[in-house]
Amino acid sequence: MYKDFKLIRYKIHRKPIESVFKKILSVFSLGKFDKYKDKYDDIFHLFIVFEMRKGDQTHFILTEKTPNIVIESRSGLEANSKSSIEALVQGDHTFGEMIANTKALMGDSFSRYDPKTNNCQVYIKDLLNSIGDHRYDDFIYQPVDDILSGFAQKTATAVTSLGHLVGRLTGKGVEPN
Repeated sequence: MYKDFKLIRYKIHRKPIESVFKKILSVFSLGKFDKYKDKYDDIFHLFIVFEMRKGDQTHFILTEKTPNIVIESRSGLEANSKSSIEALVQGDHTFGEMIANTKALMGDSFSRYDPKTNNCQVYIKDLLNSIGDHRYDDFIYQPVDDILSGFAQKTATAVTSLGHLVGRLTGKGVEPN
């Protein structure tokens, strides 16, 4: 539907993860998550809103990996988040080109989710990197390796896999063409 729309601007949003998931991480990481909070303000979920144009039509869409890939129409770049970065898209790129490039970059892992190695951060970073934009990689990337290991990683993977299944059953997370 949006493949021929030219990307104009975007806004990357960071939102703290749900408190129930933080409690699960704290328990199953055997306290490692609590030490993680000493290094970082919080652990975040990332999503991005794009402004796109085709002729006289302007659309705003939000996309995220939750663990399903979600694409939703929005009324503007704003969203409920703790922090964000807004930027103009560099170069001439369409939404369809960005998705195709990201699929080529990520391969089979495009639609797969793993809380440690293929999460919302990887998805957002690869979307932007696929159109040659590396300006905000440091804002996007938040290392979770030290808290997601062993049983904590297995628990996080099980929780997000269940979320993925529920999302699919309720019609969320349809893979873009």
